[in-house]
Amino acid sequence: MKNQDWIEKIPGCFGDVDVIFASHQMDAARAREMFKAAIDAEATMPDIIKAATDFMKTKEAGEAHIKEQVAKIKDLKI
Repeated sequence: MKNQDWIEKIPGCFGDVDVIFASHQMDAARAREMFKAAIDAEATMPDIIKAATDFMKTKEAGEAHIKEQVAKIKDLKI
């Protein structure tokens, strides 16, 4: 992976209170930006999922919630 600036974009992809990935229009727009930056940095989907999972854990998200959000991340259409 080249630079990892894309990781700093991950919090903006989630709702502030509900920690749901790209559920609002602005969160989805930021998620697309994050994916583009990650692709430019040669990050892989596992890299993105790990970074997003690490972020959700900082927000004390439970395993079931994390699993749901990871499925959304994998399904995001850029």
